[in-house]
Amino acid sequence: MMVATYSFQVGRLQCAVIQDGGVVGPVERIAGMFPDIPHDSLERELLRHGFDLNALPFSLNVLLVDTGAQRVLMDTGEGLPDSQLLDGLRALGVAPEAIDTVILTHGHRDHIGGIVDGDGKLIYANARYVMWRSEWEHWLAVGQQPDERSQYIRRNLIPIQDRVTLIEAEAEIVPGICVLPAPGHTVGHIALLLESDGERLLHIVDAAHQPVQVTITEWSPRFDMQPDRAQQTRRALVERAAREKLLVAAYHFGFPGLGNVMEQDGELVWQAAEI
Repeated sequence: MMVATYSFQVGRLQCAVIQDGGVVGPVERIAGMFPDIPHDSLERELLRHGFDLNALPFSLNVLLVDTGAQRVLMDTGEGLPDSQLLDGLRALGVAPEAIDTVILTHGHRDHIGGIVDGDGKLIYANARYVMWRSEWEHWLAVGQQPDERSQYIRRNLIPIQDRVTLIEAEAEIVPGICVLPAPGHTVGHIALLLESDGERLLHIVDAAHQPVQVTITEWSPRFDMQPDRAQQTRRALVERAAREKLLVAAYHFGFPGLGNVMEQDGELVWQAAEI
């Protein structure tokens, strides 16, 4: 199966989205993500935003950025046998050992599961890693618990503990790539702002899982650890995207997860990029 990749530029930054995995399914799948939302309300809003209730996309969009001096990977995907990130990198001519920096936006499995291979060896052997301090500390604590979830945390985070940079405030990680605090989905979830030659991209990662949340920011999926805080973060990010006319990337929107937040009839809506 051919890996889906999409290349584009933000100023001088060479960017690519690699689809690590994705599904297209019926509304019932999305309803399972939002169990607190009445089914009729969910269907009504999805239809109002032009979605096919029998073919709703859910993707894992991993962003790769080449600054000219460094290759930076935002998250590592699921790391499952059918994951496509490594094939996608190779299709773009990038070997795993050529990645200089891996930014881990948060500790959920579909973002850190691809740090090590089946033998427990680091896939991005020459990279340094970046994570928000409270996020790192939270998941290390969770990793002490004797359950299945803790196994994948220990398996993927312990091997990088000597090469991870922990941050606690908005910071430029490499020239042109800035980390922004975006808590709520998890305690130390982060967003990313890319900027070069006057062009900017805001990667909201998991601050929203479905485009309808751009309009109805109070809708939180069951994955949000702190729903009230997640709603505040989501609202702030989409309002900024609209106000500053930013290109936006989203980890779980339909591939490649790129678009803009536009004002339409007095509300903010998602407009997917034409590719």
